[in-house]
Amino acid sequence: MSNFRVILIFLVVFVFGTLSTQTFAQTYSLNGKIKGVDQGWVFVLHRQTGVTDSGQIVNSTFTIRGKASAPEFCNFGLSANGVKNYYFGFFLMKGRLTLQASKDSLTDVGVLFKGSRIATEFQQFQKLTGQIYGAHDSEAATNAKLGELASVYTLKHPHSYISAFALASFGGNLSQLSHLYTSLSPEIQTSYFGKQVYNKLKHR
Repeated sequence: MSNFRVILIFLVVFVFGTLSTQTFAQTYSLNGKIKGVDQGWVFVLHRQTGVTDSGQIVNSTFTIRGKASAPEFCNFGLSANGVKNYYFGFFLMKGRLTLQASKDSLTDVGVLFKGSRIATEFQQFQKLTGQIYGAHDSEAATNAKLGELASVYTLKHPHSYISAFALASFGGNLSQLSHLYTSLSPEIQTSYFGKQVYNKLKHR
């Protein structure tokens, strides 16, 4: 075999190996167990693209695989006994993560995530918003508190995707929104929710 053919084969193997590695690096695997649900289907709805990934529940366990090139907000759905509902939102990122829950605890803060820092961070943020909603203030007072939460959270966590989510969700009326946006890291500014904040500023 000539040296040229050896080099050519090496290059082909290298290119395909690199592509496979890059593809794997942009995927996620969600393994979970839902106590009280023996059979059915689970779904991950990617809110930014509309794509839905699914997995079958067998003996209360499931696996869902799909693409997640960057952290993104998703909804988790369950279909059991012929009824399909989406129960909670969470942040998904590439890699392996696990979910544990019972059929009566399918809420933003009622499930247990492992292996995903951003999913856990989002749950902690949701607990803070839950405290505000739980106060049962007037709509204006609630919105003001949520805006203040978004402001404080962003200043403390400028490198967090949750900060961009908070500003996009609750910071639209903040007078200091421009300052808060510029305090975000470049990566977060150009994220999905970072772009939403930018558009809010552009249309003021």
